[in-house]
Amino acid sequence: MKLISRITLIMTSAAGIIFIILGVCFMGMSGYMSSVVTKASQVTTDVIESVESVVSDGNIVISEAEALPNFTNGGVTGMLFVGLILLLYGIGSTVVSIMALNKLEKAKVKKDVKVFGILACIFSFVAPGVFLLRLTDDDIKDKEELEDRRR
Repeated sequence: MKLISRITLIMTSAAGIIFIILGVCFMGMSGYMSSVVTKASQVTTDVIESVESVVSDGNIVISEAEALPNFTNGGVTGMLFVGLILLLYGIGSTVVSIMALNKLEKAKVKKDVKVFGILACIFSFVAPGVFLLRLTDDDIKDKEELEDRRR
């Protein structure tokens, strides 16, 4: 059971690193999209002004082009928030998993890892937390220590 707990904690920290990378990518893409939207709205405004100067009455309506910045800015903001949530979840998951793995290696009794099992359930994936909470004192102790006790 201790081996399974180690493996799931290592996999969780690796998944946390992937979430960090995804969060940074989403935030970077939102910044790039923001500059593209700004440039597109400027080009659209320039086109509308040049068309209005040619038309004699000045009544030209291009509602889709004028609404372009409003629609796309919502997508940029949404992507920024998704990236931020992924980044924070990845950092929390990685930190809690590494701390729990270190505590698991140094633990002598089940009580030593119980808090980290609860933290892993809250801030990380549920599986490593459940495995940590299901550990027994015999699982935590090394094989050599158990063999010495039996003799």
